[in-house]
Amino acid sequence: MASFNLFSTITFPTRITNNSSTLIDNIYIDINNYKFSVYPLINGLSDHDAQIIELVNVYNTNPKIQYTLTRKIDYNSIRSFTEDLSYENWEEIFLDEDVDKIYNKFLDTYLKIFNANFPIVIRKKSKKSNQWITPRIRISCNNKHNLYVKYRNSRDPVHKAQYKNYCKILSSVIKAAKKMYFDSLIQKSTNKAKMTWNIVKLLLNNDTNNNKNTVNDNTNSQNIANALNSYFTSVADNIIHNSLKTV
Repeated sequence: MASFNLFSTITFPTRITNNSSTLIDNIYIDINNYKFSVYPLINGLSDHDAQIIELVNVYNTNPKIQYTLTRKIDYNSIRSFTEDLSYENWEEIFLDEDVDKIYNKFLDTYLKIFNANFPIVIRKKSKKSNQWITPRIRISCNNKHNLYVKYRNSRDPVHKAQYKNYCKILSSVIKAAKKMYFDSLIQKSTNKAKMTWNIVKLLLNNDTNNNKNTVNDNTNSQNIANALNSYFTSVADNIIHNSLKTV
């Protein structure tokens, strides 16, 4: 490491147990070119403490605001889209005998209407926050951290029992807060089934909603062609399958 002018900055133990204190984790920087301060962060998530380093003489420009390109899809645009499709004269498309030309004409017409009704808009990416985290939960999390530090410094079994018991109570409170928040979203929604599935996707870290609205998925001609081809080749089988279910 020294051959690259990188030297250790950590001078305190990073893993403290009942029987030992060891320096296992480290941060290496060029200490000749940077002024720094470093200190431990007791997070209570592991028996290893985190390390925070502050570089004093490093200047960073303001980060660029991130934007995302999405389609503007809402009730009014969908309604306008279906109306434009119904007003379109599709007879001219089917006058040609070449299947490929018919498909290309159909796709061109469809995309023209699609892009007109669902324009691409630029949106600033917003930071998602956990709305169910109340001020009291934040205070409780700080209390949990303080109890952990108290136990870690004393190694008293009584303090350990207090910390463990507090963790169980806080975990129950957080679960209840999440349930109340998501129940509230479902009750206020006009489409409860859709909201329920959105919550399920959110909890499963499923990004299908974001992928659904990205420009690449919506504007790539090959993707659109494949989607339309898949739909029109399977729609009959799906209808028959669903009909048999209801018999």
